[in-house]
Amino acid sequence: MGKRIAGFDGLRAIAAIAVVFCHTVAGRTQIGGYAVNLFFALSGFLILSILYDTRRSIERREIAVGTALGNFWTRRFARICPVYYVVLAFALPWLVSTGQMPLEHTPAYIAYVQNYLILWTGEWGAFGYTWTLAVEQQFYVLSAAAVLLTPSQQHRPLLGAMAVILLVAALALGQMPWLISAFSVDRLPLVGFSMASAGGWLALSWREGRSFGGLLSFPAFVVALAICAVLAPMPAAWLSGNPITLFAQPIVQLVAVCVILGHIVTHQQSAVVRFLDHRILKFYGAISYSLYLCHGILADQLKEIWFEANLGIGVVNFAVERLSYFAFILGISTVIATLLWTYVERVFHKSRPAVPAAPLATA
Repeated sequence: MGKRIAGFDGLRAIAAIAVVFCHTVAGRTQIGGYAVNLFFALSGFLILSILYDTRRSIERREIAVGTALGNFWTRRFARICPVYYVVLAFALPWLVSTGQMPLEHTPAYIAYVQNYLILWTGEWGAFGYTWTLAVEQQFYVLSAAAVLLTPSQQHRPLLGAMAVILLVAALALGQMPWLISAFSVDRLPLVGFSMASAGGWLALSWREGRSFGGLLSFPAFVVALAICAVLAPMPAAWLSGNPITLFAQPIVQLVAVCVILGHIVTHQQSAVVRFLDHRILKFYGAISYSLYLCHGILADQLKEIWFEANLGIGVVNFAVERLSYFAFILGISTVIATLLWTYVERVFHKSRPAVPAAPLATA
């Protein structure tokens, strides 16, 4: 699947900026969670399409399974890991030396298993937001092995089943506080894997020419967008405290994300896609992975300095203080992310044009 899909860079940009907004202004809302799940779905759409094509090459005896797996993992490592470890090389020594992270926690971040570290310790930490990158890396490793060893005609039903089963498993565990806390369930890769599987299922459905009727039409797109716009700003505690919304909200979110992606893919000449393909959004889409990597540590380390200049009590003062901090962090993160993209990401990306940008660049 070598053809670029217009609009995807714009989606990455909006999702990345939404995460920055969440971490600077709206930390108690679900805006960041919605953005991350959009990244996961984008990742599944693109990566599982590549794996599907690779599996078909295996079936035509053009490449061996072992070689295909090695090539895929090598390309993914070269695309994602260099800039991650550059940021890690600056962040971890600072966090350890200032007492913000125990030295024994650093191997988990180096090995991309920090989501399990956070699950085990219950401690978030200044670099904890990168747990989503760990989930994505785990998805690349496991999905490649599963998909390349499965006949291509079984990929679509397999991915559809995985999307449903993994989401139901996450929701079921969320109802067992005596076994595992809701915080710990969120750190498991179940929901992320479900969203990525749904994205892959959508990609293969589209490639097979399957029709979804009006489900991917513009009115459906508007409804899906409106649902996300209403639910995402709500505090997570409001929804997680009710068993009905606890179950319904992730399911609605998964369907909404698929409708949004599906509409963009099937309406490449629409005004929506033209908007998403604006050069500013495409720029932020290109640097979104580096932006995601560096913004969180900056927001965490600079917040005390910024908020020492308290503007006083009042809704207007609070809004100005928070929004100006968002603009400041977005600005400085943009500069650093541009440098990382230019001198790290793009250097490794140039020689591998067949591999799409990571959705936490996505991705």
